[in-house]
Amino acid sequence: GGTAVPTLERPLELTFVAAGFRVEGFAGCNQFSGPYTLDGEAISFGPLVSTKMACIAEEGNAREAQFLGLLGSVSRYTRTGDTLRLFAGDREVIRLSRR
Repeated sequence: GGTAVPTLERPLELTFVAAGFRVEGFAGCNQFSGPYTLDGEAISFGPLVSTKMACIAEEGNAREAQFLGLLGSVSRYTRTGDTLRLFAGDREVIRLSRR
């Protein structure tokens, strides 16, 4: 979304589960999961569901809401090496690296 996410105690995670076209991960405070659709470089997520634990710091709640909102806006992706770039239209909104 144009803002680097500060280093968290536990990094944000996004895992693709090919069986059933599901995605799961960690958004900063809570676990989330849901379906994804894939057609060439087009991708979309949702609806996503998450656990409902509050972050200790209020900024964590805002960061998590932003991350999940950005996932919901994604329309395409590119992958180069270990880097996955997710786009909403022509705007890169999320960049993730494989651990």
